[in-house]
Amino acid sequence: MSKADAKTVRLVTGNSSWWKARKYRREAAQTLWGLRAAGWRFVQKVAVHANGADTRQFTEYTFLRRVAGASD
Repeated sequence: MSKADAKTVRLVTGNSSWWKARKYRREAAQTLWGLRAAGWRFVQKVAVHANGADTRQFTEYTFLRRVAGASD
C-alpha cells in the first residue's frame, strides 16, 4: 500500500444573501482549484452546520496526495 498525505480544508461556500453567496462560492472555487493544481486529489465533501445568527454556510473538503518517493 502506498502512503498519502491527507488535508482537510473548511471553506465558506454560501450565505443567505445572494451576492455574498456568489462571492463566497467564487473564493472557495479559487482555493479548490489551487489545491488541485498543487497535486491534491478531492476525496470527500461534508456540509458543516453552524448554530447562531451567522448566515454563512461552511463545507469541509478532504484531499489526498501521494507522498513523493513512497513505494508499495
